[in-house]
Amino acid sequence: MDITTPLKVYGYIIDPGILIDLEGAMLVKYILHKNGKSFVWAMSPLKKGPLSLISFLLKNSRKGPIAKRVLLQEAFDEAGLCTSQQRLWQIIKELQSCLEQVGAPENLIVNHPRRGVSVEYSYIRRLYVEPEEILL
Repeated sequence: MDITTPLKVYGYIIDPGILIDLEGAMLVKYILHKNGKSFVWAMSPLKKGPLSLISFLLKNSRKGPIAKRVLLQEAFDEAGLCTSQQRLWQIIKELQSCLEQVGAPENLIVNHPRRGVSVEYSYIRRLYVEPEEILL
């Protein structure tokens, strides 16, 4: 690989032991053993709406809450998803349910009344890969 080739964000690691796989649209709970081996404990597929939401939040909410109108316009409309305030609320709840299924911290997705939605970043680590290493 050329040193100037940028790395691609493949997903995110949520401590302890949860992978958000953007390419596979999946949440994966894994366990690492002391011998370096890991195994999958639980998996939860992500539909297009929750995947768009978590992807957008993880990429953009480091500076603080993202207004719901911005989420509706940039995370959903640009992804070709029909949304409304009510549908956004449903997608947030669906995402929280998927995160709960794999044991993610309850306060990972934070709703800030009148300000927007954010992600609690103390739990998040980006997972990068070289573009040609992604197997589809």
